[in-house]
Amino acid sequence: MNWGIRIAYLINIIAHIAFDWIVSIFVRVYVVPPYGLFYSEGLLNRLGCCRQLIMGSALFKGVLGASYIGIICTFYVLMMQMYQLTVANEFRSYWKLSQIMQAIIYVSISGICILNVVGFVIFGTDVENYAELIKTPELSWMAQRGGALLLFGEPGKYSHFRTEFYFLLLSALVFLPLLFFFMAHALIFLHENERVKHTSINADLFSEQLEDVSFQMGGALVFFIIPLSVIMTMSVVDLRDFISDPVFAAIRFTCVILMYLNPPQLGLVFILRNETHRRILLRRFQKI
Repeated sequence: MNWGIRIAYLINIIAHIAFDWIVSIFVRVYVVPPYGLFYSEGLLNRLGCCRQLIMGSALFKGVLGASYIGIICTFYVLMMQMYQLTVANEFRSYWKLSQIMQAIIYVSISGICILNVVGFVIFGTDVENYAELIKTPELSWMAQRGGALLLFGEPGKYSHFRTEFYFLLLSALVFLPLLFFFMAHALIFLHENERVKHTSINADLFSEQLEDVSFQMGGALVFFIIPLSVIMTMSVVDLRDFISDPVFAAIRFTCVILMYLNPPQLGLVFILRNETHRRILLRRFQKI
């Protein structure tokens, strides 16, 4: 594997590990649409970090926002590197970008990701009627659990956090189409060159790399991009007028679970595609 891909993959893994520790352990955040709400009951709360300290800390909100934005940025760079160093480089594609152009793209997306983190810190403020809202039956039971309620908005009403949502949406519309185009081009190119890919060992390795990329891209869509998009949309737009409450609750639960499974699924493709690893897993499951 090319060293550029190795480095990009390592950075992406580190970002996912950091996301898992921050979101699942230190903060343990639950998103609760239709409210723009993060409910936190992680290790920080157990150590006595009260809600006022969490909400009053720009550093805390910055770390929380960076945990989400970081895996978007690093995964984007990884996928771009995989395409540029496989399809574009090995087969001299028309879409082979120069080092300068790649650097411009990476710096640009890094800058926009940083701006999104700053936006999360600035616009991640409680709604003005916070004290009244947490007394409602929907939220009071969570407050009684002892965790921290970070309430950025209420259903169907304007909130400052909606500005960050729009900026994140705009950022995705700017950069994601290019990535999706490259991934689609790679898969189409692979199918159009079936005879080429079986003529050499390098081509076979290239084919395996592309299959790994396609699995990882699909995993990112299913376990992060789509759930995050749905959660963010449900948090700023009240969709209960269009779908029933049971369906709304099922979507909310499914999206939260999928996002928590995103870090482990990233490396799962390499385990399941290895025959030895599959046999080991099968023996382990048979002993349960």
